Amino acid sequence: MAGGRGELDETSNPKKSKLQPSAVITFMFAAIHLPCFQFQAITLGGAAGPAALLDEVVTGTPLAREQACVLQVNAQAERLLVHPGMTASMARARCATLQFLYRDAGAELAAQEVLLQCSSNRTPFYESTSPGLCVLDLSSLPGVKGAELAYGRAICEELARSKLTARVGFARRADLAILAAHTAAPIRVMLGEEVDRACLGACLWRSCSLPGRPRRCLPCGE
Repeated sequence: MAGGRGELDETSNPKKSKLQPSAVITFMFAAIHLPCFQFQAITLGGAAGPAALLDEVVTGTPLAREQACVLQVNAQAERLLVHPGMTASMARARCATLQFLYRDAGAELAAQEVLLQCSSNRTPFYESTSPGLCVLDLSSLPGVKGAELAYGRAICEELARSKLTARVGFARRADLAILAAHTAAPIRVMLGEEVDRACLGACLWRSCSLPGRPRRCLPCGE
């Protein structure tokens, strides 16, 4: 990876990692998650009317586009019972006015660069672990502990200026910060062993789809 995107393991050899060495006593990680990243990258703030993102490029054949799978939907489409996993033809049968969107590598790259810039503005110790997700090691930064909500709001507001909706999670471990970010609304703080265990149980419950009720996959909320 490029500079500033080292391995997120607090016990790793500092000579091989750009993150803080294991001598740091109190660890603090933040994860920034852009839900439905590919959808957000294309729409930048929303689509007019029901819309679904397909796992097909716009230059594909008509047959390929009809058989393409729905990856992500917005709230309007979900209210009309269009869900991720359907084929395009099935989704169209549910909603005749459904707008199909197609992945755009250029738009995704631009959105990812905005996320990386936001992360690097706060610490040189960050890693992009997947598209739409960055983890920051804030262990050495003063003033973060106890002010996580304000810090998270500042991150969300900065990304909102680029028309990107973010969720931010804080925890003493990088993996818990990622989990917190995926279930934040839009900020979740998981600190302390007892609190971590309680939040972890809630996060796992919310991360599971109930039978017959697929999870919403859209930028605009829970």
